[in-house]
Amino acid sequence: MDGNGMYCFKKSLAENGKFYLASVVLLLGIKYFYATADSDQLLWILAPTAWWIGILSGIPFEYVSPIGFINHSFQFILAPSCSGVRFMIICAAMLIFSFLHRMKTHWKRFLWLTGSLALSYLFTILVNGFRVLISIWLPLFLFKSGAFRTLNQWLTAENLHTMIGTIIYFTSLLALYATTEACLKKTSDSIPRSARWWWLPAFWYFAILLGIPLLNRPYKASSPAFLHYAGLTALPCMIILGTVGLIWLFFHKLKKYK
Repeated sequence: MDGNGMYCFKKSLAENGKFYLASVVLLLGIKYFYATADSDQLLWILAPTAWWIGILSGIPFEYVSPIGFINHSFQFILAPSCSGVRFMIICAAMLIFSFLHRMKTHWKRFLWLTGSLALSYLFTILVNGFRVLISIWLPLFLFKSGAFRTLNQWLTAENLHTMIGTIIYFTSLLALYATTEACLKKTSDSIPRSARWWWLPAFWYFAILLGIPLLNRPYKASSPAFLHYAGLTALPCMIILGTVGLIWLFFHKLKKYK
């Protein structure tokens, strides 16, 4: 790093450091709170999610403390593990650490930090409602069509549930980053020109989903359960990234030749 680059880095750190530190403390606090919280402590996100699912589908949920929101007809429980808090943390981290440095004043940085947290909360409820519905309906469709009996040889119901969540969350994260990038640049382009719009969300997704658990318990890296989970999440993400990358490259090259 040359002298000018070091000066810019120090200046950026001086301007944004306190906001980054506050964000790290806050997000880690939410994560550790979530790790031990039951459904009563997570009503602030479980209740609006259950309400949103009801709006989308008419499927009613009954709250049973401390289990969560239950639908007996579909035998589905909206438990703390289904709350989407980890996804909310990922969204907030991505929005804050990817865009905060673009804010020119302390007031704008504060507004961006608080706005990112609020947007991540609302976006999580929005996305999680669709995720839950697909997690209910897709297995039923596969079972009725007979496809699940064939797929069940290598894709269990639990694995399918994990992959559905991964695909929906990761795709939504890419869309959130691309939309934020486009809005901040005040451009009508639907796809940002920089390729970072699809690898930066991937960084935050895997850093928080897999990286933090490994930092807490390094021995988990070699455990079969963790490797299995890592594979189930990484494979769909790699396919999505490859597809999105090809689409971005196509439009990027197309604009060059216009």
